[in-house]
Amino acid sequence: MESRKQLRTRIAATKSAQQFTRAMKLLSATKIRKATDAIVQFRPYADRMQTLVATLRDIMEEGAYRHYFTARPPERVAIVLVTSDRGLCGGFNASVVRRAITLLEGPYASQHARGDVVLYCVGRKGVSLLRRSGYTGDPRFVDIQRVSSVKGAFEVGAHLTTLFEQGDLDRVELVYHRFKNVATQVLTHEVMLPVKPAPAAEPGEDVRFFFEPSESRILGAVVPRIVEVQLYRALLESQAAEQGARMLAMDKANENAEELLHTLKLAYNQARQAAITREIAEIMGGRLQGEG
Repeated sequence: MESRKQLRTRIAATKSAQQFTRAMKLLSATKIRKATDAIVQFRPYADRMQTLVATLRDIMEEGAYRHYFTARPPERVAIVLVTSDRGLCGGFNASVVRRAITLLEGPYASQHARGDVVLYCVGRKGVSLLRRSGYTGDPRFVDIQRVSSVKGAFEVGAHLTTLFEQGDLDRVELVYHRFKNVATQVLTHEVMLPVKPAPAAEPGEDVRFFFEPSESRILGAVVPRIVEVQLYRALLESQAAEQGARMLAMDKANENAEELLHTLKLAYNQARQAAITREIAEIMGGRLQGEG
């Protein structure tokens, strides 16, 4: 049984940890509002982009940019992992890394054995967790999540698009958490390249498109932007999901600290009561011996 001094030390340490978890929970509650506002405002733009791609799908599949939509044998693959820079958010980061490892050991096992799979890590936790599992992640875009800028996301998208156009990559996949609500984060696995636009609307009147200044210039700007918008949306979704996961983790940690405090205080009071009882017994024993 622990001594009263040891119990006092553990009680003080638990109270200190509880103060930290409460502060982290409040901080995440403050950040999540900003993160959710950002993704709610961006979703309509991303959805509209998908609608535009669906509308122009036939033109693009038949034109000079059809290679963006043509599936190839996945001999060279890139997987983009979107994680956080910090921990204390439960299994948020570990689940992303586990999904990537499942892909490496499953459908892309032969490609991985040849060294033809690249893991691009967005967020520092992805790099460290992969290294701990015996895998190597490319950290060149690791700070994009922290910066969280449109320019940074478009930089990643442009890099991947260029490799795909040059034939250095046959497939680009994305693993991240989609924000549903504060209590729910959905692990999402999507194919970025080749592009899989949303289904086109129901056929109606035959529509003829006129492009100004030219079809090649317009489609040349729209098609690469599809990948960039998809990636930026994933970053915003992941940031909101991260704060939600951290709020839940800190709330659970706070509850566990409260339960531990109750147990430690009970043990301390029992130890204190036993010490008082023992002292009284020793006093009474000495008094009886004196009277005898």
